[in-house]
Amino acid sequence: MREFSSHQAAGTHLAPVAHFERELFEISERIARLTLALDVEITPHFIEDVLASRHLKPLDHEHNHGELRALLVMHFEIVTHAVDTLGDTVTFSLLAAVETHLATRGFDLTAFSFLHFRHE
Repeated sequence: MREFSSHQAAGTHLAPVAHFERELFEISERIARLTLALDVEITPHFIEDVLASRHLKPLDHEHNHGELRALLVMHFEIVTHAVDTLGDTVTFSLLAAVETHLATRGFDLTAFSFLHFRHE
C-alpha cells in the first residue's frame, strides 16, 4: 500500500497521525468492499442493525455480516482513540483524507460518508 499521509497538525507528531490514517484507510476500504459484496448501503439504520447483529439480507452471507460488524466496531474504536489522542480537528481531517483516497480508488462514497462523519 502506498503512503498517502500528508497531515501534520501543530502539536501532533507525524507517526501517530500516519498510524491512525493507515488504520482508518485499511478498515474503511475493507468495509467498502464488504458493503459492495453484500449489496448494502451504509446508513445509520444499517449500522445499528449490523451492530445489533440483525441481518438485513439472507443468512447466506452470515460470515460477511460478522466480519462487517467487527470492522465497524474496530472503526469506531479507532476513531474514538484518534479523537482522544489527536483531537477532533486532526481526526476529522484524517477521515476526509481517507475518504478522498477511497474515492481515488473508485469507491462511490455517497452512502459511505456517514461512517466518516462528514460535516457539510
